[in-house]
Amino acid sequence: MSKNKAKKNNIGIFKKLTLIIIFLLCFVVAIGLMFHRQILEAYNKFKKDKDISAELTELNNGENPEKLLQVHFIDVGQGDATLITYDGHAMLIDGGDNSKGTAIQKYLMDNGIEKLDYVIGTHPDADHIGGLDVIIYKFNCDNIIMPDVGKDTKSYEDLIMSIEEKDYEIINPNKDMKFYMGDVEFTVLSPDKDKSYEDINDYSIVLRMEYKDISFIFAGDAGKLVMEDILTKDVELDCDVYKVAHHGSADSYCEDFYNKMSPAYMIISCGKDNDYNHPHKEITDYIDKNNIITYRTDQNGDIVAYTDGEKIAWITE
Repeated sequence: MSKNKAKKNNIGIFKKLTLIIIFLLCFVVAIGLMFHRQILEAYNKFKKDKDISAELTELNNGENPEKLLQVHFIDVGQGDATLITYDGHAMLIDGGDNSKGTAIQKYLMDNGIEKLDYVIGTHPDADHIGGLDVIIYKFNCDNIIMPDVGKDTKSYEDLIMSIEEKDYEIINPNKDMKFYMGDVEFTVLSPDKDKSYEDINDYSIVLRMEYKDISFIFAGDAGKLVMEDILTKDVELDCDVYKVAHHGSADSYCEDFYNKMSPAYMIISCGKDNDYNHPHKEITDYIDKNNIITYRTDQNGDIVAYTDGEKIAWITE
């Protein structure tokens, strides 16, 4: 064998060894990154669970969280979805848009939900009821509550079809109607069947939830006109937590209504960098002026309130 040929063979072998070493190094790095990510995720989960445990220990002497009232404001982008659980009972208020049904189904299953006592579609807009057809197909639901108004959209048609296929009946609520989930009381503040509105948002179901000394108000996309109507009635509006109507739109801002509620906390469900610039300045100015503690799904992700009826603990992503 000539010296040149032997030299070429050596160079070829060296290149192959170099490639093998590079491949092995890349493999080792990839494995290391994978394990590092898994370890980091496990640590973050442990830390979050520890933080949750520390928060909940302050409530009812650290009683089992399942015995506490839980309100989950689920991050569904530019839409609404709220899961309420208490002592084996569960309620879902709204279900995001059409793309969120499966994600909400998973969220419910991850939280041990097997059936729903109540499913509430506050009004027929797609960003509120779009995912509810999936929920109704996948879960047994004892009660379906929706306002007596529809909309000529595929989202609404799909929802009605799912209800009919499961042979469920729709309950149309009226002001002052009350219903219960264990010891938790719900009062319908709106709609009023004697009223008619031009804007379909104003048919939104507005609920006040009360558990011992703690209360929440959920307002769908109800506008200022509805809030002014509610103010004329002899109803309890004081609340600890207000789920801001219409994702923080100025159309749903009524200062007198806000003052009557006097919430310590406000929750805004809206999409990050949404096309509507929600929440609007009127809402954020009120929050700043009154030093209200506020959580937003576009900033905090999923938001969960735990309460024993006396105090509230908050957990965010």
